[in-house]
Amino acid sequence: MSSNPQPPQEKGSSLAIKAAWITVAGGIVAALLGGAATLGGAQIQSGAENPGRSATLGPTTSTNNHSTQPSNRDSYLSPSTPSPSESPADKPATSQALPPTMVRDLVSIDQETGDTWEITKGDIDGKSYPDSLWSSTCSIIQTSQQTYIIRKGYKKFKAKVGIDDSSERASPVYFSVIADGGTIYHRKVYPGAPASIDVSISDTVRLILSIEIDDYDSNCNKTYAIWADARLEK
Repeated sequence: MSSNPQPPQEKGSSLAIKAAWITVAGGIVAALLGGAATLGGAQIQSGAENPGRSATLGPTTSTNNHSTQPSNRDSYLSPSTPSPSESPADKPATSQALPPTMVRDLVSIDQETGDTWEITKGDIDGKSYPDSLWSSTCSIIQTSQQTYIIRKGYKKFKAKVGIDDSSERASPVYFSVIADGGTIYHRKVYPGAPASIDVSISDTVRLILSIEIDDYDSNCNKTYAIWADARLEK
């Protein structure tokens, strides 16, 4: 038994339907390709205008991270924090005052015959001075002195001078300080009226302390001159 042949009208209708579907599918594909081309062109143009930006950004990538989030390095370099390039050596050193050198601890290189220079406690106008240099003379020339060789580097000679309260004879005394042959201090001091010495001795090598009794006593009733707290300072 043979099949019935398809009528020409039905065959033509089937071919028309197939052609229509092919046309629709082709339009869809063309639209998809056109959209892809448009997106690619926009990305290329964006890359040309912003070379520093990546053409593709992932979902967790943000271009504002570096502008809004300060780095740890920036926090360490804040104005209140010294730069890492600074070292402790760049900071000024804190100066510390050195202790003075007491004259009583120095050794005199000469002393005139008949003079008396002793390290003792002195009492001037009712006040005691434990670190004192006690001096007197029983010489007819009425003067006495001590000479010291000191290291360079000292800047000041300081002392309180006066007549000791235990003096056998209360006579005025001339106190003098001589630095390398030049007199830098000379004053007449009366009993009960002590004086302060504060003179520069920068670069001095030879330092002389001298006294002169104003009223000589032939019986050698001594006037005791006191160099209280006599010291060298740097």
